[in-house]
Amino acid sequence: RMVISCLKPHTVTALFFTLDSHKEEPLEQPIEENQMGREKLLKNYVHNEELLKLISSNIDSIQEFLDLTLDRAIRFTDSKDGYLFFYDEPTEKFTVFSWVLDGIRGIPKKEIQYFLKDTGFWGEVIRQRKPIIDNNFSAPDPLKKGVPQGHLELKNYLSIPVFDNNKIVAVVGVENKNGDYDDDDVLSLYLLMNNAWSFVERKRSEELLRKEKDLFKTILLSVGDGILATDAMGKITVMNEVAQQL
Repeated sequence: RMVISCLKPHTVTALFFTLDSHKEEPLEQPIEENQMGREKLLKNYVHNEELLKLISSNIDSIQEFLDLTLDRAIRFTDSKDGYLFFYDEPTEKFTVFSWVLDGIRGIPKKEIQYFLKDTGFWGEVIRQRKPIIDNNFSAPDPLKKGVPQGHLELKNYLSIPVFDNNKIVAVVGVENKNGDYDDDDVLSLYLLMNNAWSFVERKRSEELLRKEKDLFKTILLSVGDGILATDAMGKITVMNEVAQQL
């Protein structure tokens, strides 16, 4: 069996001959596709490493965590700008939580809210309940109402809804990628945001539990009877003033 390789632009062709049959079996494999595949695998590996570091970090603040999450959403999709809004389905209201414009993070002085009925194109992610991609934002569209005053030129745009128990709880959008947005960008955002929202829900549960414990402790300390509480080892954890005097 003999192998003869012939190089053509962007293609490797290998011709296989079996001496007794003289059959030719061409096999072509595009070099560019192989290179793109390797780059995609490397990119996914880097993204997964960053995601793992993020969700395993010791961050207590939801604001800080979601600011870092948005930074990664922008970086993972090779974008320049982005935003993350909370959304409440019953009231159809957006609450601005984090945004980056031209590399600068916005810091709201007060809570900023929008209603779905007042939104244009960027509200379609809620109305259609699916990712929205527009790689030519300057193209006319009846749903587009332009951009806010002072906003940079918008070349392209990607937004996804974040679901929790089939309810949309947030939206994340990225803008001005150097190239077109595609399904890989959508997948990257979903993977990032699904993990991020799990963190948010856990932190909210921890905060609610802490408040309930504080309230319970306040009630115990204020009653007129002597009350004390112990842990599983019998160690006193709470004792009100009346119990201390007994």
